[in-house]
Amino acid sequence: LEAVGNGTTQLPTSIALANLQPVTTYYFRLNAQNQFGTVNGSILNFKTAGPDSTAIPAVKTSGVTDISTSTAAFLGTVNSGGLVATYWFEYSLEPLFPAAALHQTAKRSITATTNPIPVEVGVSDLSTKTNYYFRLVAENTLGVVRGERLSFKTK
Repeated sequence: LEAVGNGTTQLPTSIALANLQPVTTYYFRLNAQNQFGTVNGSILNFKTAGPDSTAIPAVKTSGVTDISTSTAAFLGTVNSGGLVATYWFEYSLEPLFPAAALHQTAKRSITATTNPIPVEVGVSDLSTKTNYYFRLVAENTLGVVRGERLSFKTK
């Protein structure tokens, strides 16, 4: 609360904010109060800037190889955005990857790089003659990205 006196002139006001989250929309309004009541200003908003987009990881789900009746190897590339990152593959029998049907490989680390690095991860315990959907995922301190969804059928 800030006292502004007892006149009828409009006065400019501002406040500095700190510790805001990146890429977040914040809503605000100015309120005024005197002995006759409170007036609420219009609700406005602003969005904070995000990290440099080149620092967010980039992934490309490339394909699948070594398909058998119960195993396969997922392929892709990861660019960690210049920061240490982790990556993994998500796979499912459902094309929309619902949480209840989602499987994922173990998370693996990748060094800080700004170049795409090829990755390959084997999976087992797959069902015979079954369609699967999969995608590559990477995460660093600035965010998580998911690659395009591809599919394959076990033998």
